[in-house]
Amino acid sequence: MTTQDSRPSVMERGGYYNRNSSLQANAASTALGLLELAAAAVPLEGDGPVRVVDYGSSQGRNSIAPMRIAIDAIRRRAGASRPIEVVHTDLPDNDFAALFSLITEDPASYLRDDPRVFPAAIGNSYFRPLFAPGTVHLAWNSITLHWLSRAPLRPAAGFHLVDLTDPADVAARDRQLAEDWLNFLSLRNDEFRPGGRFVGAILARDGDDIGWPVMRVFLDGIGRAFSEGMFSAAEADRLLIPLAFRSAVDLRAPFAAQGRFRDLVLEHLEIVRLGDPFFEEMQLTGDHARYARTWANVCRAIYAPLLVGIMDPGRDGGAVLDTLFSRLERELRERPVENYFMQANVLIRRL
Repeated sequence: MTTQDSRPSVMERGGYYNRNSSLQANAASTALGLLELAAAAVPLEGDGPVRVVDYGSSQGRNSIAPMRIAIDAIRRRAGASRPIEVVHTDLPDNDFAALFSLITEDPASYLRDDPRVFPAAIGNSYFRPLFAPGTVHLAWNSITLHWLSRAPLRPAAGFHLVDLTDPADVAARDRQLAEDWLNFLSLRNDEFRPGGRFVGAILARDGDDIGWPVMRVFLDGIGRAFSEGMFSAAEADRLLIPLAFRSAVDLRAPFAAQGRFRDLVLEHLEIVRLGDPFFEEMQLTGDHARYARTWANVCRAIYAPLLVGIMDPGRDGGAVLDTLFSRLERELRERPVENYFMQANVLIRRL
């Protein structure tokens, strides 16, 4: 998936992200119970279409199960004939071809046994208005809101925002995190119908602990690649990875003063700590090579577009990526790292 305004231009195409995003699917699955509760409670007055939105769909693999859960819960209340619109959103250069191939052809697709479900897509950032006011019943988002809408710092501050040390840089990052969250909520407040619900699985931090030791291995490798001249000085000056993590306090902040933000109420927030299924599998099988290859593919699916996007014209980006991620795979094979991370599962209701 791509960042909503500042992320690299596009994922590797041909369904690459779909094939290498099981970690994200496992993480998001911890919020599916909230989604089912939300779908069972959202008001369904009238007989017009029920609109369900998938904010930040990417290539669609991790949207299938959430959309089926939402549709099934709505069907039990609305009956078989009520039309349901499922709208997937992502940036204009998202691989929507892979998305529509999947929801049309996959045996598990929500279209397989429900002719009254109508899919659509919007190619635009969810940090901009996407729907007419008061037209969204239910919405879902998983594992995207840690990407910032824009890079708040120059790359000279460091090529990523995770381990900043300068207080001014930390403050700029945290201001951007807060601004993006407020903007996201404001837009959803306008788009949702009264009683509409939003469920999100949002990568988070627990105090100062952000987790992600595998990400640190990857970032260290990028730093070495720069020092070895794998990237030009101009390329290095263009690279800043615009992701960071909010705490529970950060996520609650807009709602803290009066128990709500505009017409939105935070009904549920929990921080869950998630482990490393690839490491656990390696412990059972002893297959270090599979563990390392899987993690290298996950990192490539996430970060490759950003790296290609900063490369000078005419460079063989694929060859650079092959070298970089082969190194990551080798390092993880020789020194496996057990990953963990935190996730905030949230349910928000519009009054």
